[in-house]
Order: sequence, then C-alpha cells, then structure tokens
Amino acid sequence: MKKLLSLLLIATITVATAWADTYTYTFTGKVYSSFGTQTLNDVSWTLSGTTNDSETYFGSEKDKGHQFGSSSHYFTSLLLSTTGISGNIQSITINASTASGSNAKLTVTVGGSSYIQDETLTTTATNYTGTGNSSGEILISISQTTAKALYIKSVAVTYTTAPPISTVTGIAAFKELEPGTIAQLYLPDSYYARVTHVETKGDACDAYIRDKDGALRMTGISPNRNMAYNQHIAGYITGKYTTGSDGLPQFEPVDNLTNTAYLVIADRVNESNTLPKPIDSEMIDYHLADWVTINEVKVNNNVTGVYNGAIVDVNAIVTDANGTLHPVDDREDANPITYVIDSQENFVSPPSPIQNAQVRLKRTLTTQDWSLLTLPFDVTNFNGEVLEYKDLTFGEIGTYEFEGVEYPIESGIMHFDYYDGTMHAGTPYMVKPSGAQNLTFKGVTLSNTNAGSVTKHLGAQNTAGINLMDNEDPIYVGDYSLVGTYSPMTLPVDKKTIKLVDSSTWSWTELLKELDESYDSNIAGTEAYITVPDGAGIKIELPDGGTITSINGIKVDGKAPQHAAVYNIMGVRMTLPLSQLPPGIYIVNGKKIVKF
Repeated sequence: MKKLLSLLLIATITVATAWADTYTYTFTGKVYSSFGTQTLNDVSWTLSGTTNDSETYFGSEKDKGHQFGSSSHYFTSLLLSTTGISGNIQSITINASTASGSNAKLTVTVGGSSYIQDETLTTTATNYTGTGNSSGEILISISQTTAKALYIKSVAVTYTTAPPISTVTGIAAFKELEPGTIAQLYLPDSYYARVTHVETKGDACDAYIRDKDGALRMTGISPNRNMAYNQHIAGYITGKYTTGSDGLPQFEPVDNLTNTAYLVIADRVNESNTLPKPIDSEMIDYHLADWVTINEVKVNNNVTGVYNGAIVDVNAIVTDANGTLHPVDDREDANPITYVIDSQENFVSPPSPIQNAQVRLKRTLTTQDWSLLTLPFDVTNFNGEVLEYKDLTFGEIGTYEFEGVEYPIESGIMHFDYYDGTMHAGTPYMVKPSGAQNLTFKGVTLSNTNAGSVTKHLGAQNTAGINLMDNEDPIYVGDYSLVGTYSPMTLPVDKKTIKLVDSSTWSWTELLKELDESYDSNIAGTEAYITVPDGAGIKIELPDGGTITSINGIKVDGKAPQHAAVYNIMGVRMTLPLSQLPPGIYIVNGKKIVKF
C-alpha cells in the first residue's frame, strides 16, 4: 500500500466561486503603434483589425484616450481581445468615442455571448455597459464605413473568482472547518484511512470513512471505482464540509470540483480487516459516523431494527447526533447484533420470533457441577452434558435411625436422565459444560414464548412407609415440577418451593429462612427451581447413580444453626422443645430424628 501511494501524483486544485473583483485600465496616451499584444495593467490585450488601405495610424489623444486611425488612414474594423481575465464576467464597461460624422458601431462579446451589440458611438466619449454571466475570451469590436478616427479611453471588467482552496490534513482537521467551507481533504498514507461501510444510492454512494483521528460520511460520492468495506483511502479530494440533517459530519461533493482523480482507493492486501471500534456508550458523541461496537446496550428506540427492552452487543454506525446506532457488519458471515441474556437482568421477549439470531448468555456455568439452565431458544448441540427431568416415582428419599433401627422417609423421587436431543426454548434442563465455555449461540431462533416447566404427577397409593405426620392423605401426593425462569426472581418463602442451595443440596425456602434470617430467596435468570406438594420432600436421582436429597445436610455459611431449632418434616419450626412434642419425625440442627 505504501509503495502504491508513493506513486501518487499530488496536485492542489484552485477553483473559482463567488468572490467579486474588478479589472480597470485607462488609456492616457499612445500604447499601440502597430497590431500586436500589449500588457495593460497585468492583463495581455491583443489588437488586430483592418484598414482602408495598407497603412495604419496610431495617435494619442489625452482627453478622448487612445486614437486609432485618422481621416486619411482609418480602421474599418478594430478588435481588442484578451483571455487573461478568468472567472465569471458580470459586467463590462467601455468608454469609447469617434470623430464627428462617424457611423461607428461597438460590439462586445464574452466567450461568444453578446454583452454589448451595435451601440452607436458618438463624438463625445461615452460609457457603454453590458451585463451578463459567462466566461471566456473578451472581444471588443468597433466597425465603421466612414473615414474617421476612433478613440478608446478605458475598459472596466467586473468578474467573480474564488480564493485558492485551503488543504487540510486528516478527517479531524476537516471537521474543524466551518460548515459550508470548501476545502481539499488530504489523507496521507500514515493516517490509515479505511472504508468502514458503504451504502449505494443509484449511481452514487454514501461511504463511511475512518482515519486515525476521526470519522465522517462522504455523501453522494461518485468515485472512479466502486467503494467498498475494508478499502484503503489516501490522497486528495476537494469538497464541502457540512453537517447532515441527522447531525453527522460529512464530506459533500461540489459540482465541477469534486473528483477522485487524485484519491487512491485500494483494496486490502495483507492488512488486517477493518474492525468496529470498541467504545463505552457514554462515548457515542465522540464517534459520530464511526463504526463502533458497544456491549450490553439496553434498547430504547436507540438501535435501528432491534425491539425495545432487548439487551444487545452491537456493531453499528453511529448515525445521528442523538446516538442512534444502525447495525452493520460487512464482514462475511458476521452478525452485527448479539442479543444478550444476562442472568442478573430482566429478559424481555421479542414481539415475534427472531430467526438466525446470535445470542450471548452472560452467566457462569462450572465444569465441575450440575447447573439448572432455561433458555429462550432451542439449542441443538450443547457443549457438554445435558440432563432432562424424565420421570417421577414414589420411594425412599432418606432414613432415620431410632434405637438401632433404621426407618425409611418416603416421598417423590425426581429422575433425571441424559438427553442428547434439541434443548427446547423455555424448557429447564440440568447441564454440565465440557471444557472451555462458549456461551455465544449462533443461528438460533430467539423465541417469544414464556419460560415453561416440566411437571410429573404422583398419585395417592399404599406404601410400606409411614403416613407422614398421620395425615389423612399423604403429603407427597400431587405435582412435582421443574420450573424455568428467564429473569431473576424472588421465590415465595414456603414449604413447597424448593431451591438449589449448592451443588448437592436442595431445600424448602421456608426452612432456609427459618435457619437463617439473612437468607436470600432470589434466583438468577435462566435458572430453575422445584415446586412440590405442600410439605413434601424430594430426592433427585441422577443417571450415574448420584443423588441430590432435599432437607439433608443443610448448612448455613458452612455451619449448623447456633440454636437447637426444631422443625417438623414439613419444615415448620416448632415452638416447643423436642421433649414436649408428640411422636413424629423432626429435624434438629439439620439432622432427621424420630420421636416415639
């Protein structure tokens, strides 16, 4: 790229626009002695013409100006011309006259356009003024058929030009200009200007350009080669600095001035791809028209095409002064929007399913322990082991010992088994990732359905165990549900809502509250909890033979409660000491005991 740019022909362009000036010259004596060119007040004027014979005569007349011809040797036509006045001619005034009795005519043209046509000269010097708006050769013509002298006293030309256009180096300096200023933008190779995004508009395009110091939009550009993402830009281009209606800084072309002849537009060879610039959301105002990436943007009408309430990582052009982000990513197979599901933030479902979405789960899953996971999209190939809530049976969930004899404690047993199918949106699972976590999921359909649950029912039946607390109906009869949630929530504190305390312990929320007043009944989003019949216990049975038993080995901050609190099997704290309670099963300091 540098070698290529070293061959660049660099030119400074000078143009004309509305800047008024006036050229004047007054003949105070004899200037021309023959046909030819003379410099009059720094402008070259050429005199030519025809005479009535082979002789020419040039005299001097102080009052009437410069004398051309006489009654003996007169001019039938007299031509005074110049191309030395550039710009748009606004008016020309000729002070000319003739000798008495002449029928001379004055004609003035500019670039072939008539300014003064066939004005009749008189013996008194007269100002003849013609107005117009054109450029080119100025031709003053006087013709006559009589033998008389002609006189030209003065010439005045009003025209408009522009001062030489200034050159600014780099986008940041260009953006320091007053809006409406025309300037030549110079992008040195060392400024590493790159194209970040292009939007085609008919035969023209809007190209977003970034160099080492700034970014802008080149709007309405018709380059000599197609502009595209990832290209290098270097060299010179002339245009106007403006601010778009959306507040973006932009380079705007100017008729007859803007071209890309001195601008190198080169494809990337071995260089790295142009990437969005990582910024914090509070820095948006400093990156108008730039391609940026911002993580965890909470959408509230500020990201084009993304529904309100979503949290996203976004690669986008900052498209207006209000910080609106227009997602773009011209890299192949790249996705400008990543929907973020943060386990500590409320999840807002899309109004309708979003196909081919990219989703990042902001949550820590360990490779050593099973975790509960509920996602609002299907996952076909989870990187790790997955268990589903497969079945529910009645059986022994624990034992207690009295006078050397073990007795069973019976309730529902929730069976989990390995699952290798599609993890369905809204369905809670138990997972254990394998190796390094990759919690970004590509090409999924983000669902608009609510988080659901998996429910199994345990009916009334005769058992060999005891009828807990002598209830008429066993307390373990009813629904045992694994309930998913997308957003953080506060669980009800009761004896039918069961929370995973750690990797191997479940417990009623009510019991946890009784054991520790500082107990937090919140769970994170994308997790799950269990509901059981009021007061029932559970055992979780895993396919490898492991079990997770509720209300067993409960610890608070790694220690047993300081006071010998007594609970019944339904988790209700007793107000009487154990010695005064009726026979039954009780929990004391986290251990099950039976009293007869």
